[in-house]
Amino acid sequence: MKYRDLFDEEDLMSDFNNKDYSKYDIKADSDFKWQKNCIDEINDKNNVILSSPTGSGKTKVFLEWAENKKERPIIITSPIKALSNQRYRELVERGYKVALETGDIKNIPEDYDYLCVTQEIYTNKYVDREDVTVIFDEFHYIFENSDRARAYVDGLYKSKAKNLLLCSATFGNIKEFKKYIEKIAGREFSVFENHERITDMHFGGDIELHNIENALVIAFSKDGIDRAVELLRSLRDEQSLEKVQKIRELAEQYKVSGDRSLKDLFFGIAKYHGAMLPKQKIFIEKCFENGLIDTVVGTDALALGVNFPIENVVFAQLAKYYEGPISKNLFDQLSGRAGRKGYFNQGNVYYCSQLGMMIECRDYRVGDLYEKNLQKKNENISIELTPKIKDILNKKSSVMDEVDYIAEFSTVDVNKEEMSENIEETINSIYSSFKQNVLKIMSDLIYEEIGTRPDLSKLDFPTRLYSKMYDSLMTKESEYCDNIAKVYFEEYSPETNSKLFTKVLCGVEPDKIIEEMCYSNGYVDFLSMMQFQKYVNNLPVQYRKGFGKVSTLIRDIDDSVDLNVSKIKVLDEVAEDLRVSDKLSAKNVMKVLEMQKNDIDHKNIANMEELKLLEDSGLEDYDD
Repeated sequence: MKYRDLFDEEDLMSDFNNKDYSKYDIKADSDFKWQKNCIDEINDKNNVILSSPTGSGKTKVFLEWAENKKERPIIITSPIKALSNQRYRELVERGYKVALETGDIKNIPEDYDYLCVTQEIYTNKYVDREDVTVIFDEFHYIFENSDRARAYVDGLYKSKAKNLLLCSATFGNIKEFKKYIEKIAGREFSVFENHERITDMHFGGDIELHNIENALVIAFSKDGIDRAVELLRSLRDEQSLEKVQKIRELAEQYKVSGDRSLKDLFFGIAKYHGAMLPKQKIFIEKCFENGLIDTVVGTDALALGVNFPIENVVFAQLAKYYEGPISKNLFDQLSGRAGRKGYFNQGNVYYCSQLGMMIECRDYRVGDLYEKNLQKKNENISIELTPKIKDILNKKSSVMDEVDYIAEFSTVDVNKEEMSENIEETINSIYSSFKQNVLKIMSDLIYEEIGTRPDLSKLDFPTRLYSKMYDSLMTKESEYCDNIAKVYFEEYSPETNSKLFTKVLCGVEPDKIIEEMCYSNGYVDFLSMMQFQKYVNNLPVQYRKGFGKVSTLIRDIDDSVDLNVSKIKVLDEVAEDLRVSDKLSAKNVMKVLEMQKNDIDHKNIANMEELKLLEDSGLEDYDD
């Protein structure tokens, strides 16, 4: 039975043509005047805020602005990896020499013109570069993701770049925003604000399920996406043999031919969400570019500039499960994906009540929220930063330093006393859970050996060894708490950090840790595995033994992912570790390098630069 047979279409669509949304339609600035005016106005400015609607042609403007700057390279930051990947491909196709670094993929040629990175990568790695030009693309994302807002603020606060351009979709009070940005960056900015689109936008209300084509369909959960694709596919016939064959060939090229969702593409439909592999996302983007599919069902990541040139945006949902209804600003950004210039003269924005009935979250009705968003004004900026626990643990920052920083650069009122107490509580919980985790892990190890869980204070042979281990750990509690600070991984909760490190410290088999962190219901969880790989890379080298198979597993799944760890970084860590332990010798350097399993060839470190690094680190007898 087709899904359309489940609906009473007469009931659902009774008022479909009775509501007039035309008053919300947006007319285009057809001759691109705003682009020329913008370039003329900002060309000689070093620091610029460019605000223009989604799909209005900001890329052309910021590339011309950047090209006129003598400082190189030009760094383009993006809020998501997919957008960095797309920027990279666009610039390569324009003939530029381009570098790319996202955490998943790393390609750094010599003497590159452009560097495409995620915002986190820029903030953590490139923020100190002075003689460069930096473009913060899709900067409005700072308002939609509080977890990542800190990366934007820190990046802007610490940036030493000569030229800065903040590129954003339109939102509320631009004067207020300018004042806020200048406060963070400590420099003045020029503003160019454009409200004109370069294609018309029509708001069409409710669309019937079987009429959805040439569309981005928006849902906010993987389950919602799966259901929407299932519904849409049930109403379509398989595409021509020619298109199916081309999809198969492209799938072979991108090594996704075994993908279970491949058959969806044979009906012209694709999923697009954060849980997909990097190569899967690139494959979908290529299929769309080549006209092999016409409809993509995805999350709000589609609002962030990923270039699917489509005619229609269709909302299956307008509320997220935990956060509730989306903001007016995000609604506008998603709507702005409709009607890409050069492909369509008009973009259309709909909602689909039929999809909403099947995947709606909580008690929110997509039609009601659609109408409310059309009538609402754009929200003013609202940002509440989160503390950097790792910096506090590493004594790079104090609790009060963090509280003061958050209070100064958040746009909402912050109760300093309450925040300070919360941070202190988090720090104390990390340290206090250390003993508890050691006790549990010791108990588990003993249970595996003798089949019982005796009182640790009354241990006899053969468990005496574990008792000594426990005593040793507890006498060195402060030392190990310091090590927790070194290995603290901000993408994990404080509880997970403490639990993981204790397991590594107590000698729990790496395979058991990998299984716990990287598998779900017996299947590989790729995102969790990538996250755990970053955790492993974050560990000092003496703790990495046995975790090398994670990188192998990832490569087996997606060989487009970059897993390289900087040799210089590793040598720094080795030198520091050996300096602290008073074991400064060449043999020890080699021993530690041999222990770690992250594909670093220690035989290749003996070049002059790295030899100098070892000498400067105080290593006494490096004589290789």
